[in-house]
Amino acid sequence: MESSPREKWSFLLVGSRGRVLRLHLGWGLAMAVGFVFFMLLMISGALYLFKWEWDFGDKYAFYGGLEQEIQALQRENKRLMARVASLEITLENPDTYFGEEDSWSKVWGVSEQGEVSIPEVIQPKKMPPELTGAPPVPEVDIAFPMVTLDSYRAGIRGETYGASFNIRNIRNDAVVSGYIVSVLIPKEPSFLYPASPAMEVQNGRPMDPKRGQFFSIRNFKDVRLRFGHLDPDLFQANRIFVFNEAGALMHVEDFEVVDNP
Repeated sequence: MESSPREKWSFLLVGSRGRVLRLHLGWGLAMAVGFVFFMLLMISGALYLFKWEWDFGDKYAFYGGLEQEIQALQRENKRLMARVASLEITLENPDTYFGEEDSWSKVWGVSEQGEVSIPEVIQPKKMPPELTGAPPVPEVDIAFPMVTLDSYRAGIRGETYGASFNIRNIRNDAVVSGYIVSVLIPKEPSFLYPASPAMEVQNGRPMDPKRGQFFSIRNFKDVRLRFGHLDPDLFQANRIFVFNEAGALMHVEDFEVVDNP
């Protein structure tokens, strides 16, 4: 006796209590495919979550580095804005820069035709530390000298005073970097202490060294600093401060304030 098609494509399952269950082959295949699909779905979900956590870690590190770069750019922007503010007063009178050739152009070696000549090097005129009424020269914070100043030049164009000098690395084993600030010491202690770049000065010392002119040298660098409209006869010394990037004073030196080189 032949089995019916329904019985032919089915098989019996015997339970623990002797129950007999006839399971059609189609339903069995459907259950097997469903189970495999469910397992694949679980595995793919686990892999996706793992990948999401991995991507999150990478993105966290990326955004952390990006935030540090933004902070560095903000610090650089503040330094540049301070430098622009220090130059604003010198830009008020265009004749100061485009007038006839005078002592200032002689200082920087620029003629009317725009030709650049090599100025005569003037030896630094160091001022004695016992300046009458002037704040004493502060002690440096760095025990071992790292830089020195030479080839000092100064001059007046109009009423704008400027100074130029070289800062040299005397370590020669590493790059030295930091900030330079020049402060004019008045003959009358009650007068203001002009600084270049412009900043607050207390007791003859700049209060915000990181607003100074930045430098990073392996050998040497030519530095030029300018002040606003002033009378050099009112000042007795140009005190130049050199700070490292942390703000520690590593060199300070006084030079004479002169009308001409």
